[in-house]
Amino acid sequence: MLAESDADMALLRFKVARERELGLGTQLLDGAAVRDLGPYLAGHIQGAAYLAQEGHANPRILTDAFATEAVRHGAQIRTGTRLVGLSMTQDGGYRVLLQDAGRISEVTSRRLLLATGAWTARIAQMLGLHVPLYPVPLTMNVTDRTAPFLPFLIQHVGKRLSMKQSEDGNLLIGGGWPSRLARNDTGAIDLDRPALPDEAQIRANLAVAAGVLPALRDRQLIRSWTGTTCISTDQLPIVGMIDAAPGLYVAAGGSMFTLGPLLARLLAQQIVAGDDGPEAMAMFLPRRFNHLNAFTLLP
Repeated sequence: MLAESDADMALLRFKVARERELGLGTQLLDGAAVRDLGPYLAGHIQGAAYLAQEGHANPRILTDAFATEAVRHGAQIRTGTRLVGLSMTQDGGYRVLLQDAGRISEVTSRRLLLATGAWTARIAQMLGLHVPLYPVPLTMNVTDRTAPFLPFLIQHVGKRLSMKQSEDGNLLIGGGWPSRLARNDTGAIDLDRPALPDEAQIRANLAVAAGVLPALRDRQLIRSWTGTTCISTDQLPIVGMIDAAPGLYVAAGGSMFTLGPLLARLLAQQIVAGDDGPEAMAMFLPRRFNHLNAFTLLP
């Protein structure tokens, strides 16, 4: 994680100190050490936080791997299937209606997990529940291929930047730069259509990246694409059972590719044990938003 200014360095020192207090092996590097580690970085970089154990994964590969393992353990995965109905039964279970190729099927369960990203709030509304999650459309960019030279995930402590090199040699560049949500004929947000890329945001993202990696100016941008995630009101994930709807769990709210495997493991413990899980999960529980569902009646 790079720093270009005195203000950046002050923030980086604070961050590194906090991480080391929590047991991470993060190191604070000066400019010379940064260039020893990454000679391709710009000469004006003042310093960086470096964590040797840091890594990154390819979602296209990892998602398939998770799916394969889930099926091996008995999960059923239905693609091309739309949720068209959700209700609570009189005995406190949940009734789900699914549409596939024009046919409607019904699934019932005592426990249900909504891990549906930007669609989570809309699905919860089928039950009359309010989950304060809001769609966030983002942009990613990829360059042409070049010989491998960047083994690290590069971020910036004061600017929006995420940069890494794929196994094929392409540079993947992002860092939280927005795109535009699609809208329907009434002007309402349409989550079922891809968000629209914005050229100004793409240019700004690439300018930040080229500012710390001069060799990027010799590369060609070959593709930009969008994806929609979501954030909660307090920007922490919402993970756990909704008290107003016993047996209904939610897992959404940002950083889910990064935190997903850990949160999934802890959430599974909650679901099986029927409790709030470890104390470390307390800050993520939907309970902090119970007031939003104080007037909800189920079933």
